Amino acid sequence: MSSEDCKLLIEKISAENGWSEKEKWKRTKKYKNGNDILRDFQNSQGDTITIGENSQGELFLSSMQKNEKIPNDILQYLNQEKLLLEWFKVGAKILKENYPKKEDAKNYFSRWGSGWKVIELFEKYFETDDEKILKEAIQTMKENTMEIESAYDIISSIEYFMDDDPKEKEKMYEFVNDFSKEKIGVIYDKENIYGKLCQKEGISYLTVECGGDWEMPIIVFVYWSEKEGRLKSFFPQGDGNIYNKETNTAYGSEQEIPAVEQNEKLRTKYENMMEKINDNAEKLYAKAEENGFQQLKKEIMKDYQNQAKIKI
Repeated sequence: MSSEDCKLLIEKISAENGWSEKEKWKRTKKYKNGNDILRDFQNSQGDTITIGENSQGELFLSSMQKNEKIPNDILQYLNQEKLLLEWFKVGAKILKENYPKKEDAKNYFSRWGSGWKVIELFEKYFETDDEKILKEAIQTMKENTMEIESAYDIISSIEYFMDDDPKEKEKMYEFVNDFSKEKIGVIYDKENIYGKLCQKEGISYLTVECGGDWEMPIIVFVYWSEKEGRLKSFFPQGDGNIYNKETNTAYGSEQEIPAVEQNEKLRTKYENMMEKINDNAEKLYAKAEENGFQQLKKEIMKDYQNQAKIKI
């Protein structure tokens, strides 16, 4: 492939999709996907184009992603303070429901932040439900540069109660319903759930990996929805997640195996995909999370499209 051929194709794609023909694109990555060679390009706005080259040397557009910009009047509700505030509220609800005695819950407070002041503030909030105290605890953690790892502990607690009475759970933490197999359309096991606090482009969110011991985890995003006034979960699809699109199951799922075993074509495809995932898991999940984040931004915009103007 000549650089000139690639440049001409990118200029053509730019013109057809609303970019200037002279838009500057920087190559960020070159890698193989089967028999094809792929090259990722990015412009100054964060838009991306992937150009593929097949075994005959022919160029083609493999993928394209425009970087959605979230307006400031929406971004103000997606900051880390808001997300953490609502997330710790969820944690407190779980503790109160399952550990009504302060002494039983005390061990969990130490996981939410190191330092006696923080622990004392959490204990006080647990007793009073005073939001100001919770805000002070979170601010104290940040001022002391304490790493906030509450995502793991709270989501791990949720894990134990996700299969309980749905009505009871809806009162406690409604966003868990968004995790349901019926809601996302993919079968997976809730045996292991791991949450990670993330911040990108002014948006704070949690990435939650879910799956059984023998499954490749699926990815769910959790963010604050001002429109619905609650934490909300979003399941990215297509290239924004890793799961078996043929059977709509997590890779390695017990429900996936029978369907795969009965179809030789599916079995071959499954074995090839599992080998690819196992060899490149870190890169594939990083790429899926990036694509999923782009989908998340569109979901956030959709959240506000039909909403009356937000009062500021």
